[in-house]
Amino acid sequence: MTDADLTLNNWKTSDDNKGYFNKPGILTGGNASGEVVIFVRKFGVTSNKLNITIEPVVKEINVSSTYVSVPKGLTQNLSATATYSDGSVSDSVTWTSNDKDIISVSEAGEIKGLQEGEATVTVQIDNVRKIVNVDVTPALITKIEVKPNSLELVKGKTERNSHQLSAIATYTDDSTSPVTDSALWVSLDQSVATLSMMGEITANQVGTTTVTAQMDGIESEPIVIDVCSLADTCIDIFDAGNGTLFTSSPSKIYVDNIDPDLATWQTTVDNSVLTSTAFSEFTSHGLDGEYAMFSPEAANTLCDTYSSIKINGRDNWRLPTKDELEQFADNNAITFPKFENMYTTRDWPLKFSYYSSTSAGGEYNYHHTVSLDINYRGANNQPSFVTCMSELE
Repeated sequence: MTDADLTLNNWKTSDDNKGYFNKPGILTGGNASGEVVIFVRKFGVTSNKLNITIEPVVKEINVSSTYVSVPKGLTQNLSATATYSDGSVSDSVTWTSNDKDIISVSEAGEIKGLQEGEATVTVQIDNVRKIVNVDVTPALITKIEVKPNSLELVKGKTERNSHQLSAIATYTDDSTSPVTDSALWVSLDQSVATLSMMGEITANQVGTTTVTAQMDGIESEPIVIDVCSLADTCIDIFDAGNGTLFTSSPSKIYVDNIDPDLATWQTTVDNSVLTSTAFSEFTSHGLDGEYAMFSPEAANTLCDTYSSIKINGRDNWRLPTKDELEQFADNNAITFPKFENMYTTRDWPLKFSYYSSTSAGGEYNYHHTVSLDINYRGANNQPSFVTCMSELE
């Protein structure tokens, strides 16, 4: 008898669920694994029996997604299971990227976008594989930082009346870029400070507001904007050139905040009592408010205090000499061809003259003074205004 004499019905197994014949002499694994006995029976005669071990084979791989879109710098986790012929499953698959410049993939199926582009991941076990298409999209904004993180503006005519804010975005790939011109700028109170579409903030009135920058659904931490005036809690620091700085005479509130014992007297500026003339701005005494006044001794103490608390980061503040103060007035209190003084240009109080450090002699401790409105020179020992100066070291 030869194989040709045997039909499909002659080939037998002990368990068709583990193995069966679908062609004469060809054993096919069934749905179960394990040992199966095969034999041939014909004309009532049974052949010798052969023990065969049926191993399960992978029938398919199931992946949680066959398409992934991941922003540059971010990760996405995939899972995959292999189903065997016996119904068992396994997650012991291998993950392989076809372009490691675009994506990386871990042994656990974590995909990370490295740069924009398209790539594929192959999921494989034995000789069965599945392809996952990956699209790496541009990095997303994760944080916006506004600089500076706090700001004091001075309402009025000085350069500190406005400031250009900046916004820096941080992305999912840890890169950063300026977004000042493209962010949406929001001010909590525009009556205190006006905010332009490009992030320039301008003082309107004394008070406090907050500012944020927004873009792509991300909002910065709010920064605090404090607006003060020279009649309130601010002083002006004027750069006269070559790094030489001069301060405006402070308000009573300002002095009380740094040392309540410094001010010898105080005076009130009220421009509502001025007669309206063609020169009303020129003859104004300053912004309405209460201003501190000083004796010659207190004037020196004020400058020393500025040094101790390092106003504008400097510790060498002093009273200007007569010559220095007169030169300052010559440059900044001009009567021709048009009236300009430290009030019309910078809101300084001008109701009284400013002390110099130079003594005028005599038994009453007179010191030379200069008026910064009409550049008048004199000498007295009465309460007056003070400018302190600092030279670049």
